[in-house]
Amino acid sequence: EESSQSERRSADAERELKHRRNDLEWATVRAPVRGHMVFTEVYKGSSKSRSPIEVGESRSAGADLGVICDSTALKVGMWINESDVRHVRTGQPAVVTLPALPGEQFRAVVSELAVLAVDKNAAISSLALRHAGEAFVNVVQAKLDFVELPDEARRRIRVGFTADVRLELAPASGAL
Repeated sequence: EESSQSERRSADAERELKHRRNDLEWATVRAPVRGHMVFTEVYKGSSKSRSPIEVGESRSAGADLGVICDSTALKVGMWINESDVRHVRTGQPAVVTLPALPGEQFRAVVSELAVLAVDKNAAISSLALRHAGEAFVNVVQAKLDFVELPDEARRRIRVGFTADVRLELAPASGAL
C-alpha cells in the first residue's frame, strides 16, 4: 500500500510538472522573424475605447505584444504632390539626407509608387486640419530603397527618422 501511495504521489507530481511546463510554454514569447520589437500600433480595448498597450501589461495567449521592425531592409517613405508625380518612376535615383546624420548623403532608388492618390491631410495625419487652400490636394506615396548602405550607417539609422529626398530627374528638368 505504501508503494501504491508513492506511485500516486509520483504520478500527481508528473501531472503538475507537465501542467507547469505547459503554462511556461504559453508564457514564452516567440517572434516569427528577427528584428527589433517596437510598441507601436498595438492596442487594447474595444473599438470605442482603444489605447496603446504598455510595457508590463499582461496579454492573452495569441494577442499582439508589439510589432517586429525589420531594420535590415530600411526604406524611405515619402509623399509626392499629385502635380509632381508625373516626374517620378520606379528605379529613379535619389539622394537622401537625414537631419539626424548631418553632412552625410545616401544613394537610393524609387522602389514603389502607389497607384492611389489620397488627400494630403488624411495621408499625413488623421488629426491634421484642412487649412485654407490646402483642402483636396492629393499626394501619392513612394518608397525608396537605399543603395549600398554601409553597415556602419545602417546601425545609426533609426526607423522613423525624418529624411530629405532629392529625386534626380532628367538633366534638363532639374530636381524635385
